[in-house]
Order: sequence, then structure tokens, then C-alpha cells
Amino acid sequence: MQSVGLLLLAYAGPVLVGLVFLFTGFMKLVEPQPFVAHLQRLDLVAQPRFKSLLFVAVTQELALGAALLTGCAPVVVLPLSMLTIAVLTVVTLRAYRANRITDCGCYHGMIDLTPPQSALINVGYIVSLAVALPFRTGFGHWASAVVVAVVAIATVLVYRESLKRMVQMRPPLVELGRVQAGRRFDPKWLPGAPVDLETGERLVAFLGVGCPMCKPWLPVLRALAKSNQGMPVVGVVAGDTSAVVEFMAEYQVELPLVVISSARFGRLVRGTPVGAYLVDGRIEGRYVGFLPRELALRARNKPEEVASVESTEKSEAHG
Repeated sequence: MQSVGLLLLAYAGPVLVGLVFLFTGFMKLVEPQPFVAHLQRLDLVAQPRFKSLLFVAVTQELALGAALLTGCAPVVVLPLSMLTIAVLTVVTLRAYRANRITDCGCYHGMIDLTPPQSALINVGYIVSLAVALPFRTGFGHWASAVVVAVVAIATVLVYRESLKRMVQMRPPLVELGRVQAGRRFDPKWLPGAPVDLETGERLVAFLGVGCPMCKPWLPVLRALAKSNQGMPVVGVVAGDTSAVVEFMAEYQVELPLVVISSARFGRLVRGTPVGAYLVDGRIEGRYVGFLPRELALRARNKPEEVASVESTEKSEAHG
């Protein structure tokens, strides 16, 4: 009976881990912004190397996922998968102990897990793969290698388009954030917001702690909040108290801020900076990476120029 249980675990473990790798790799591929934002918080490598690290992460996770599901070269893939999970766990825990992150950044931000919780789950993954080692030997059937190769080639092709969109600040191939133009902005998304988000014009700015692209937004947001032609502005950040205080001091943030969990932040927007222009609680504009010219003019108290700006600039802007 014990051997039957081990046999089931030996085959179920690689399938489960393979599905997890496929999911996380696919989401990084089609919507890379959350992973890039997590890289910024981890502070592992310089920003110019983010694209290379993104490519390595995507191809490795998708290739390992396909290999685990098809049984390709288990004598190589199982130890490599275990090593990959162990390295990711160590990196995450070190960043957590250094107070750089408060969440694991795994599962594309869809599951709210602390790094210690994620580490325990990863130990389970490693154990299930270790149990499979005596039962899954050799290099598998040649057809499984073909499947892995096809996945790798498709990954490279899709990655090029996904990277182009990210660099040009265009919408990702798949966008799962709840903050989308045309939707109602649910006040429950931001508990404790300092202003009424269901009446009049409002601008909600989602900013990242340690996000260099957010810095150019702050002078415009401050001026917009104080301008006669402006509107109330609310900043939203994710992180613990110490990180937020450091962020406010470093970037001289003078806006009312709402601090939410990283998981909630990731469910609302994918990456930073993102602005949501609200009119009576409806998201009439969504701005990613830059603020439209109309808002900049309103911040400068130039209503005569605002009138000349095309109305399309108030519609959703992705860059």
C-alpha cells in the first residue's frame, strides 16, 4: 500500500509542479509588468538586465513545465526543477529578511502569500519531485522532446511581441487588472480612501515603492491636486510601513496615500505607474507609464489650452 502511495506521488508531483511552471511562465510571458515590478523590489540586478532575466525566467519555467508534464528527460529535468525552486526560495527569503518585499511575488500576484508561506509550499514541491526520482529515470520518449522544443520556439516568438509592447508602454497581450477604462471603481478596492471616489472628478495614481518611472509623475500629481483646474488626487502603494515611509521621503510624496497589500495591488493593476481618472465613480481614463497632456495643462492652470486638447486624450491611454 505504501509503494502504491509513493507511486501515485511520484507521478502526481511532477504533473502539479509542471502545471505551476506553465502557469507562472505563461503569465510572465503575456503580462510581464508584475514580474518586472517584483524584480525592482528584489533589487537583484541592474534595471538594464531586467529584460534578460525576464527571458530566462519565462523560457525556463515554460520549458520545465512542458518537460515535467510530458516526461521528457526526467533524469535531468527533475533535479533541475528542484534546483530552480530551491534557488527561487532562497532569493525570496533573503529579500524578505532584508525588508525589500512583503509578498512572494509568485503565482503572478493572484494568491496572497508571504515569503515564509511560499517557502513551505516550495518545500512540498521539492519533496514531491524527490520522491519521483527513483521512479522516473532515463530520457523519455522522443516525442516529449519535440513538444518541449515547440514550446521553447513559441515562447521566443511571443516574447518578442510581449517585450515590444512593454518597452513601448502598450497594453500587454493579456491584462488581468481590475482597473480598466469603462468599469466602475469599487470603493472597497481602497479601504480608508481619504476622499469620496464616487462623486466628481478624481485621479487615483497607483505608484510603486522603488519605481523610478513614478518619480516624474509626482510633481504633476502635486500640482494637479493644488490647481484651480485640478481635482483630488489619491496615491496608492503596496508594502509595509517602513518601505512606504522611505518611499515618501525619497520621492518627496506630498499626496494622501492609501497603503494596501501587494496581492490586492496586483489584482487592481499590473505594474506601475498607472493612473485611473474617475468621473462619478466610473473609470473614464486609464493611463499607463505617462499622464496625458490634458492633465499636465490642468496642473499648470491653463484652461484655454486644455480646451484645445483632443477629447480622445481623456479616453484610455496605454502609451
